[in-house]
Amino acid sequence: MRSFFIVAVFLGLALTQTCGHNDALTEAQTTAGSISFKVTSAINHLPLSDVDVAVISKESGLLPLGKTKDGVLLVQKNRLDQPDVIAVLFCHESFFCGALRVEEEGILPHDEFLIELAPFSLY
Repeated sequence: MRSFFIVAVFLGLALTQTCGHNDALTEAQTTAGSISFKVTSAINHLPLSDVDVAVISKESGLLPLGKTKDGVLLVQKNRLDQPDVIAVLFCHESFFCGALRVEEEGILPHDEFLIELAPFSLY
């Protein structure tokens, strides 16, 4: 499992994913100091459950944050607002991994980010 994540880090950083934000969340959907990651399929835009979400850190390596439920994972911003955090990684067994670089994507000012993962295709 750990080798999967190591490979996924390199693949995830190289992949392109659709990212967006919406600052108009209701208080019931999110709490102050949190960010909602919404993960969907790039093909049909359906929410993806059981997506492994982890932080890639210079000091600690890969630190799991949790799994999406109905395509959503709520994460405290203070978990991402660390000087050694490089990226947030999103992996599912049937999809290519995706990654958001924390500094370059400007994640922290937002309350929500949409991530679309491309499925593996067998022909």
